Amino acid sequence: MGKKMKGAPSKKAGGQVRGGKTKGNGSSGGSSKGKGKGKGDDSNRKLSRQEQREAHRHSLGRMPRRAQGGNQAIEETRQRLRMKALQRQLLRGPSVKPGEERRTVLRDLGLLHAGAGRSAPAIEALEEALNISPEDPDFSVRGPLLCLYLDGARTEEATSMLKGPLFESLLAEAPIGQPPSSTSSEFLMAKKAAATTGCYSIAVLSYVSVCVLQEYRKKPTEGQAAE
Repeated sequence: MGKKMKGAPSKKAGGQVRGGKTKGNGSSGGSSKGKGKGKGDDSNRKLSRQEQREAHRHSLGRMPRRAQGGNQAIEETRQRLRMKALQRQLLRGPSVKPGEERRTVLRDLGLLHAGAGRSAPAIEALEEALNISPEDPDFSVRGPLLCLYLDGARTEEATSMLKGPLFESLLAEAPIGQPPSSTSSEFLMAKKAAATTGCYSIAVLSYVSVCVLQEYRKKPTEGQAAE
């Protein structure tokens, strides 16, 4: 036993074995060092890319876009708060007097909904405002409501509105000898805007009617019913 122990290969410092064989610690250590160095380089590259992105994000070229987005967000917040305030006014009831004041609140609420792209609540609010004051002397309700009808392809409602009081006042002849000063400039501008909206609506509805008749040209009876 003693001789065998004496003749067994002994380890040297550094992992060498007598007989010229090595365990390969040196090679594995070198590779691990190389891998560690490579990982460090990758992390440094990622860090530098991140720093470049941050610097580019904070560059002067991005500042105007960020300011523009901020202004848009502020405006949207203002409209949202204004809409909530109008809705609270309507829910309170007694605080909003029936008649012209309630009509104004409903009109403003409908226009805010229309500007935000919510056509259904906009139409509902404007229709209620028009029911309160059917004459709509300043055309501030019928004009936007007619546009919403056309945007939503609600041709029946648009047609009935055009046949209603919208054009009765526009087509009525003014009395002869009426002084021009009796009509305010604001009313004339509103009248012109309403006439433009109405004429455009008639053109759109006429085009839709022609398209329907063209589609049912082989079946004229069904075409007239669809029209």
